[in-house]
Formats: sequence, structure tokens, C-alpha cells
Amino acid sequence: MTKKVKSKVLEIMTLALEFNGRSTKCECTGSKPTIFVDFSGHTCELDVNICTQGWTFHNTNAREIRDIIYLDRTSYLDRTSTLKELNKTLKTLKAVIAEYEERENR
Repeated sequence: MTKKVKSKVLEIMTLALEFNGRSTKCECTGSKPTIFVDFSGHTCELDVNICTQGWTFHNTNAREIRDIIYLDRTSYLDRTSTLKELNKTLKTLKAVIAEYEERENR
């Protein structure tokens, strides 16, 4: 994993921790988005799942955005693709957070 890839992964994780520093079940926070970030070391995979309307156990009607990114690609083109995917995920994550904060500040 390159330093750039690692930096982007840490940025995604930091945003998730800062935004969801407390429980975000709908019963507690209404429709505050919930961000799940999972790293699987055995496959070097980052799984980012955003429940845009909050999380409930039976999330049947919720809108979810999910990105699964493999971080250990070896060729230059694959690494470029990994960075593009991470940047896309960061952009989406920041947009969801900004939309929620704008809605809350009205």
C-alpha cells in the first residue's frame, strides 16, 4: 500500500470517527447519516457503507451508498485506479456530511 493510499484511507476513517463519534441509531439521532468503515486485512479491502438516512436494524427503505476498494493493487494503473476510487468515496462522504449539516442548520 502506498503512502498516498494509506493517507486517503486514514482521511476516510477520520471523517467517519468525527461525524459518528456517538451512536447514530435512528432511535437516537433521527435521520443523521451513519458511516460504516471496515478494513479487512486478509484481502486488503476497505468497505465504506453510508446509510444516508440513518441506521436501523431493519434498514429496508434506507438509501445506502457502498464502496468496496481493494488497496493492495500492484501495477501503476491499478494504484491510480485505487486513488481515484478513494477520492470518489471521500467526495461522496463529504457531500453526505455537508448535506446533513446544511439541513440541520436551517
